[in-house]
Amino acid sequence: NNDRMRNPNASTKANDIMLNTADADKNITVVLGATEGFAVCLRALCSPGDNVAFFQPFHELYPSQCTIFGLNPRAVTLRESADGWSYDAAELDAALSGARVLLLCTPHNPTGKIFSRAELQQIGAACERHGVLVVTDEIYEHITFDGATHTSIAQLSPALAARTCVVSALSKTARSTGRRVGWVVSPEAYTPAIR
Repeated sequence: NNDRMRNPNASTKANDIMLNTADADKNITVVLGATEGFAVCLRALCSPGDNVAFFQPFHELYPSQCTIFGLNPRAVTLRESADGWSYDAAELDAALSGARVLLLCTPHNPTGKIFSRAELQQIGAACERHGVLVVTDEIYEHITFDGATHTSIAQLSPALAARTCVVSALSKTARSTGRRVGWVVSPEAYTPAIR
């Protein structure tokens, strides 16, 4: 039952994401895994012909789902150096110009990069500047190493929480990849279309 699944989530993770304002009926949608979560978000937030930005390397579902919905993928390259993985802010800005959505995976698959708070603030500011919505892939949020911690971009400010849909699922953290249980935590304005 969707109602029974939403209510426990509202009191924990969703409140963290929505800055303690989550309501199960208004902000949480239970889906068949993160893959469906992305599909319903792209379908609800975008129209055919819209541009969708994401970082590369990427999970193969990002460009394939863009293709299914007639969206134009725009990749921003993560580059490896001795200091870890980084992106070029000008390349990100160019990809976000005219985009409808940024798909943001952090911790990042496949690099393992956890975007820093400063990077998330920079990404968030660019999304706000360009009027871009954010759909985050946070399925690896509890799988971090060397004392690193995960922060959702939606937790940085009420303005970013209002433009961010967070997608996650049980499968990775619970080591239960056959169980297709996921959720989308979304601003109330987008929840009806996502459902």
